[in-house]
Amino acid sequence: KDPVNFVMASPSQQNAAPGASEVKGPDDALREVLDKVRAEALKGGLQLPPAGAAAEENQEPPSARCQRDALLLLSNFCELSVEEPSAAKSDSQVLAERQLALKLTFELLKPCDPVQMSSKHFLAGVRRLFSVSLTKNCLSDSVKVSALALDLVAIIARKFGESMCYELGIFIDQIILPVLSSGNSSWVQKHRMLQVSNKLFSESSAMLALFQSFDCDMQRKNVLEWMIEILSRISTGKYASDEHAALIKPEQEQKLRTVALNALLKLVTSLEQQAQSQPLDGKPGVDAETPLAGTSPESTLEVSEEKQEERVAESGTEDAKSDSTSFSCRTTSGTLLAVEQKQRKRELQDGVSKFNLKPKRGLEHLKRAGLVMTEEPDALAKLFRNTHLGLDKTTIGDYLGEDKAFNKKVLDSLLESLDFTGISFDEALRAFLAIFRLPGEGQKIDRLMQHFAAKYVRDNPGKFSDEDCVYVLAYSVMMLQTSLHKPAMKEKDRMTKAQFISQNRGIDGGKDLPKEFLETLYDIVQRNPFSLQED
Repeated sequence: KDPVNFVMASPSQQNAAPGASEVKGPDDALREVLDKVRAEALKGGLQLPPAGAAAEENQEPPSARCQRDALLLLSNFCELSVEEPSAAKSDSQVLAERQLALKLTFELLKPCDPVQMSSKHFLAGVRRLFSVSLTKNCLSDSVKVSALALDLVAIIARKFGESMCYELGIFIDQIILPVLSSGNSSWVQKHRMLQVSNKLFSESSAMLALFQSFDCDMQRKNVLEWMIEILSRISTGKYASDEHAALIKPEQEQKLRTVALNALLKLVTSLEQQAQSQPLDGKPGVDAETPLAGTSPESTLEVSEEKQEERVAESGTEDAKSDSTSFSCRTTSGTLLAVEQKQRKRELQDGVSKFNLKPKRGLEHLKRAGLVMTEEPDALAKLFRNTHLGLDKTTIGDYLGEDKAFNKKVLDSLLESLDFTGISFDEALRAFLAIFRLPGEGQKIDRLMQHFAAKYVRDNPGKFSDEDCVYVLAYSVMMLQTSLHKPAMKEKDRMTKAQFISQNRGIDGGKDLPKEFLETLYDIVQRNPFSLQED
């Protein structure tokens, strides 16, 4: 019998095994796994700290000792899995140790009981493994290293999916989706990511937690929805591009379509099984009249924990007295709450789409849905600063540059939410322009720069003589940006450093700004251009 599976077997299974003399408890089983993994590590030449003293010697409970030793091994394997070649270790040696560290990490986590290993310290160790090691090794050029890392992602989703839903969401968003959606990814890369997608989609609890954490959160991306969309495109062959066609053969594409379709099937199947085990009943738990963006303390983008607890309590039944029943009630209420939050997020996205076409219509939609208080400039300023909503930055710039009293108040509220104190001029201007894109109309640009200048002078008194100086300098930097980085501009027509300095003579209350300051500013804009186009 496999030793790892045996030591984590139930007491009845262990008694039935040949030669079994006694029933092992969970601590004994975990200790055997730790000893086995440590022995393999030392045999493979990995450098590990010595094991601690026995529990009887240091008066520490066996369970606590086992968890501490497990965390110690996990931390060391994490460090070894990201070690780089050096004078002391060759590339091949580092690669071999990295593979062994990942393999042993898998052997450590696969048989462990997630309830037994649910301490905050161990979960922190797993999170560090995720962020430090797996995100790097999943994209390794080594097929073995990449496969081991992806297997670890899957086992973590199975064992700790609900606790690691945020890390899983970030991994999907930054690792899996870019590879699957890129026309430059190879067949091998796409196939690896589709395989791990199959494993992740089999874990309904982890996917539901991820859905609630991202897709139902006003401040975050729709990670699960976007992943389903990408897999649907792959399974139907609608994602192909010229780059993709050059890298992937028709028979390989057919295999990708099959694996993607299988992943979607696994998600549906796992969610169906989850629904059958925990049927939804009761009423949604979100107050539909609660605004999700505004100026009052009660108007937040998330329902408060206290409100959620009240709704959960209301959804309970009188006979829900056992722990299992109480858990079921909480899960049901939490799911219903997430559904209602998702519905309101869709309302928000509809409003965003309308805003991008016609700002007035979009804001009216958001107001009717109770998602934003359009009479309050602070509410709109907060909305415009939310980079995850998909608001068109050019449309925001046009709105903020309008010569209307309310639009100017929104612009001032947005600027007041920024703190330029002690920030260099170019960094402050970049922070301001990161929120929107400059409109094409000169008068709108003029108003935006005037309001920026007033705010920068207030936050940095004495740095420049007055607002006019900052206004002229900001406008001049925009002209320099166009001259240096416009593709259609001929090289001989680009603004020189001497011309930039001459252009800004006498703007500081009749005096010249320091030559060194202007030269440095020119070099910064030349080396690091402002992003003035839509992201």
